[in-house]
Amino acid sequence: MNDSDDLGTGQTGDAEARGEPRKARQSERLLTLAQEAAVELWATPAGEPYMTVPVRGYVEHHPLSGRTGRARDWLAKRYYEAEGGPPSAQPLQDALGVLRARASWDGERHEAHVRYAATDECTYLDLADAERRVVKIAPDGWSVIESPPVRFVRPDGILALPAPLGGGRLDLLRELLNVEDDDGWTLICGWLVGTMAPEGPYPLLDLSGEQGSAKSTAARLLLCVTDPNKLPLRSPPRTERDLMISAQNARVLTFDNVSRLPDWLSDTLCRVATGGGIATRKLYTDADVVILDATRPVILTGIGEVAVRGDLIDRTSMVTLKPIPAAQRKTESELDTYWREIHPLVLGALLDATATALSRLPQTRPDGLPRLADHARFVTAAEPSLGWESGTYLRVYGSSRARAFVAALDASAIAGHLRAIAEKGFDGTFTELHTLITQRIDDPSESRRLPANAQVLSAELRRLAPSLRESEIKIEFQDAERPKRVVLRMSGHSRDGRDGGSRTDAPDASLHNASNGSSGEIVWPSGKVETW
Repeated sequence: MNDSDDLGTGQTGDAEARGEPRKARQSERLLTLAQEAAVELWATPAGEPYMTVPVRGYVEHHPLSGRTGRARDWLAKRYYEAEGGPPSAQPLQDALGVLRARASWDGERHEAHVRYAATDECTYLDLADAERRVVKIAPDGWSVIESPPVRFVRPDGILALPAPLGGGRLDLLRELLNVEDDDGWTLICGWLVGTMAPEGPYPLLDLSGEQGSAKSTAARLLLCVTDPNKLPLRSPPRTERDLMISAQNARVLTFDNVSRLPDWLSDTLCRVATGGGIATRKLYTDADVVILDATRPVILTGIGEVAVRGDLIDRTSMVTLKPIPAAQRKTESELDTYWREIHPLVLGALLDATATALSRLPQTRPDGLPRLADHARFVTAAEPSLGWESGTYLRVYGSSRARAFVAALDASAIAGHLRAIAEKGFDGTFTELHTLITQRIDDPSESRRLPANAQVLSAELRRLAPSLRESEIKIEFQDAERPKRVVLRMSGHSRDGRDGGSRTDAPDASLHNASNGSSGEIVWPSGKVETW
């Protein structure tokens, strides 16, 4: 507890005796009121200041930098109740400045959590209701408690969860989702259970389907299972900063009706899935830097699959939703009524699965883990609670990734050319490969989709490498050589050329178009000429 000297307060009467202005007396009075209310000042490990204030027998945690509306409102309310009138704007700002400084420099360090938190023993889900209740999830089960040992903040827009009920099952949710098959439902359940892991990584969920497949409704319901919000569906962010700010103010991010992902957004979503952040300039400053860091579950919806780059595919579960027949369509009010009935049961079933996963996780060691190994292991540990046979999730998740890699190749302008080149075998520089691909093109519109130069081609190949290997195209990067080289061949082909594989001699850059423009000649250093 900070005393009045710590908060920089003095007695109002003393200030009057010294003839200090009324505004100075107001700021001192505000600090005294904060002290009398037992305000606790603290900061996050990154130094972001907060204050904890009593509200109707509970406590709330409010930031003192950035968005300070709630902290300012609380302090103004205390002043009005004590003095019978509002404080002036400048004294209020001055008092907040003192509180902010004391929290940053002298306050204890604690994490500020949004909706979900984890300790070494258990995890916690904030119901965000008026009673400030929290669900404690431990290996031996879950319970609704008050006064958790972790600190939850409630950004604008966050909505309350219902009190969970036992005896439910996640399959109740499937009746509201138009999933094509059991594998799709397994992926959705796995993603949902994975969002409850104590820490990341968290895979993205890519929901695709033609118009009328209720993709937006499915995304909204999946988000509302654990993180309902006044604005559940959002447009894709315009900048990295916008994405990271959204991630710091919500537990689950949902971006609706995405037609394509720019490269920068695909890269940033990878960091959000597996952990990472950005350093950006603080607003209204020239040199100060703020670190925005968050690991969050993400949902994307679109008519087509939007995760097409290999690094993002490795972090994505792709599910196709089927169209709803006209005779089976329901009104929004009917859906909402049914959802309110099953939501507590679905949430309770998810908490059961989480407790099972926490209990079995130390003994769960599956073979053949994918890129998001921790996620797959956590969901595998929860399988008994979901009624699945052991290994179900790894099998379905692996098949989904294989299909996604094929889709990534389908979306690439150079994949077909790479396969044709790999069938003959290639061992050369990126410049030679770029020239070879260019010589295979006779359609100007297709040429515009090709990598602009060898450097861009190198980056594209590294992104496509996982997809190429999944489709039986061997690709090797020889970065130690100067100039750097790349090897392409089909699986099972050796590099000595005896089985039709790659050659160790690279073609020269003299590639000549045939008369029809769709074929060409390769002149190898040995003098041998091959025609495409």
